[in-house]
Amino acid sequence: AVVAMNHLTTRIEKDDSNNMGGTKLVPALGESWAHSITSRLMIDHYRHFHNTGTSSSATRGMEEVRTCTLVKSPHKPNGTALFMITDKGI
Repeated sequence: AVVAMNHLTTRIEKDDSNNMGGTKLVPALGESWAHSITSRLMIDHYRHFHNTGTSSSATRGMEEVRTCTLVKSPHKPNGTALFMITDKGI
């Protein structure tokens, strides 16, 4: 899989008439990249507490569960996948 990101950055614009400028959010990699990417993924994570083992030997643990949500795509329906990153991989 390839993930291409085009973060937003702030462009400061100067108005010549009163030297007062404004700000505008623009794609950091430029307008051409803004139209090249057709799908949008939202990646998030949360901590999940769990009990492992039997009641006599139960231990509490914490896992970081991550989600990857397809928010926008011209070809696929929206959906969410859960995954974890461990020392063995994804």
